[in-house]
Amino acid sequence: MVTSRKGLTNTRALACVARTRGPLGPAPSSSGLPSAGHERGVVMKRMVLLACAMALAGSIGFAGAYFTAQRSVPDNVISAGTIAVTAAPEAGAISMENLAPGQSQTRMLTVTNTGTLPVEVSVTEAKRAGITEFYNALACAASTGGQPLYEGALAGMATKPVRIEPGQSAEIEFAITIPAQAGNSLIGDYVRLTLYVDAVQAL
Repeated sequence: MVTSRKGLTNTRALACVARTRGPLGPAPSSSGLPSAGHERGVVMKRMVLLACAMALAGSIGFAGAYFTAQRSVPDNVISAGTIAVTAAPEAGAISMENLAPGQSQTRMLTVTNTGTLPVEVSVTEAKRAGITEFYNALACAASTGGQPLYEGALAGMATKPVRIEPGQSAEIEFAITIPAQAGNSLIGDYVRLTLYVDAVQAL
């Protein structure tokens, strides 16, 4: 019969306990008092019993042990995505000449997502120079792929956001108009403005 080391330890501990069984109380001598030898025997039995109990507890603790192993996985790199866009043309995107009352001209602005995350792009403007009366009279309509993004006065324009995936582009068309009711006071006027393309991470 094959006995494991753990089983042998438990067997020896139990056998040790069995050998120590017996009366632990003092046995009277002929004079009615416990003999010194008997008292020493009782003490020895108690010590042996304590040692056996400790061996049994150790064998129980040993039974809960397990083999273990560990493997390292190095060079884990976590990086954030990027938000970046380009606009073409880079200057004068909606520049135009010889506007007449009731007529409009269109220009195209191409926005490309050069980052690694999808973005929502909107376009705003700000006047930098020119005649304020002329600036306030101009009307603007913006769209992309036939979907309207803005319609109203050029002054204060802010388009609806356009979603652009990484590596993709959106063409935004701007139509600028001088109202038909504009008077001669606007003849020869001009305005210079800056377009701002704002990109926000898309969910």
